[in-house]
Parts: sequence; structure tokens; C-alpha cells
Amino acid sequence: MARPRILTPLEEQGVYQMHKEKKTIVEIAYVYKISPSTVHRIVRKIKNDIKEGEVGKVEKES
Repeated sequence: MARPRILTPLEEQGVYQMHKEKKTIVEIAYVYKISPSTVHRIVRKIKNDIKEGEVGKVEKES
């Protein structure tokens, strides 16, 4: 059995966007031909990246 392909960063963003649009995990998995657990992993990864980006921002002093 062959290993499934890796999604591109653009496809991962598409997965996250569909999740934000309240699509079901199964529907997202079907569209991208990945497992539901992979959808969960991608969503969790992007949410963590967003959190870290917000924490790392420094406001400019005027």
C-alpha cells in the first residue's frame, strides 16, 4: 500500500478554511482525499501557528 501524498501549504489552508466554514470533517477529508484524523491534525497545527503568531507580535511605540 502506497503512502498518501502530502498536502501543500495552500491545500492545508483550504482545509482550515473549510473547517472555519463549518464543513464536516468527513466532507473535508473526502474533498482532499485524506483521513479525518489528518484533517484534525492540520486544523490543530494551523490554530497553534496562529496563536504563536499573535503572541509573538510586538506593538510599535509611537
